[in-house]
Amino acid sequence: MAMPNEFSLNNLVPLVAVISMNDERLRLVRSMFAGVNTTIHVFPGVHASAEDARRWGQCRVVCPPKSVVGIMLAHHNVWRFVVENGLPSAAVFEDDVRITESFSEVVPHAMAELPEDWDLLFLGCFTCSKTTFGDWLMTCCTGLWRQQTRRFSQHLTQRGLYLGTEAYIVSARGARRLLQLVAATPTTHLDLFISTHAMNGLLTCLSAWPQVAYQDSFDSSTNATLSTPRLLSPFVRSLRLNAANPYDCRTVGWVLSLALLEVDPVLSINLWTIVVFALAVALPPAVVFLFLCVESLLCSTTSERRCCVGFWVAALIGCALRMVVCCVGRKSASKA
Repeated sequence: MAMPNEFSLNNLVPLVAVISMNDERLRLVRSMFAGVNTTIHVFPGVHASAEDARRWGQCRVVCPPKSVVGIMLAHHNVWRFVVENGLPSAAVFEDDVRITESFSEVVPHAMAELPEDWDLLFLGCFTCSKTTFGDWLMTCCTGLWRQQTRRFSQHLTQRGLYLGTEAYIVSARGARRLLQLVAATPTTHLDLFISTHAMNGLLTCLSAWPQVAYQDSFDSSTNATLSTPRLLSPFVRSLRLNAANPYDCRTVGWVLSLALLEVDPVLSINLWTIVVFALAVALPPAVVFLFLCVESLLCSTTSERRCCVGFWVAALIGCALRMVVCCVGRKSASKA
């Protein structure tokens, strides 16, 4: 990658932090940043415990997934380092980040155009260039549609949804605010957490234009946990969510596999759980029962077993709903 020799991200921010739990990815990231004359500081990822999930999720039974809490805590360590050491800003990257050819050209301009009250500058995210119908649907479900995307300056945009925390620069003010918000608000997926507080006016977030960083995989080693049905995943594993955007590696299977909630230590809920519920409503109970029995036998990891319990719960509720609808239909037919 050809980059101007005089550029170094270290000249723009005093700390370039990379969060990693994977030595091979870390080696690749070191090499990538060495190509732009930048030295990184490694922050280890966090394996969150059930107690962490209860504390930071502010819950007792149903909690955010430990993977979600772990990612938040890993970033939390960087923000705390910024505040405790009196740094004016820091660049934060996850270890599956990649930078574009225009990185060294765009970043200095984007930082020069930042307003005085900025908190976060996203260098890239899944929605920093183009959004999908699914992203639009998510903004509607979460209320984030109220913050519209607009061009802020030549090299900055302000968006309603920032999906992905693989590459951003945080100011000292932003780090302090994030620490305060995390302490006061139950933890959820970090990107939705940031987007929600940006919409509420508690964080000033912008993104570089054009996008100069992107995530090259959908299995981050900062402590993400994905679990998917063995029988259903082949149908959607390689189906790209946004094939028109080369910087969006998301697949339908990845989106459905993201953990949403956990009832520790037995049950985990993701969007696949909703799919199983819909199948239980639409298909005969015998078919659903056979699918779940086979799926249960194929489960080999703890996260898969927890999701399988969620599938059984969803299927039982779906079958019960199907029976109620059928009973109501038969009574209506008999009266007629």
